[in-house]
Amino acid sequence: MFERPPLIGPLRTAVSLGAAFALGWAIQSACRLAWRRWRGRRQALRGRRGERRARTLLEEAGYTVLAEQPRVLVRLDVCGEARSYEVVPDFLCARGGERFVADAKTGAGADPLCSETRRQLLEYASVLGVDLALVVDVRQAKIIRIDLRPLR
Repeated sequence: MFERPPLIGPLRTAVSLGAAFALGWAIQSACRLAWRRWRGRRQALRGRRGERRARTLLEEAGYTVLAEQPRVLVRLDVCGEARSYEVVPDFLCARGGERFVADAKTGAGADPLCSETRRQLLEYASVLGVDLALVVDVRQAKIIRIDLRPLR
């Protein structure tokens, strides 16, 4: 009569393929995590360098840095519940009797019309009670002055 082949060979193959798939997935996940961490560290380092260069540019342009990365606690009433969060602008500066909030930018965000930059500056100015902002474009070594009061 006809004998069935043992299932050990196909079972071993299936287990090996499953283990290889799991190992490949684990390696890929670890590589992705390592890449994200490396990229985050690189961006943070570039940001810190940019902030140091921005401070130098501000001081060379005659601005006095009153505070670097001042932490401001903002409280909101959300549906009757007190909520709070922290805002940390890069610099609070002064020149000629005027106060400014300044933000260092090392990339595309240096354009004051960039929506994220605009919103960020408006929030900082509102929280700090100033009407003037500076975008320090570190790449081009220039300071862009912005009056945040609405034009009428």
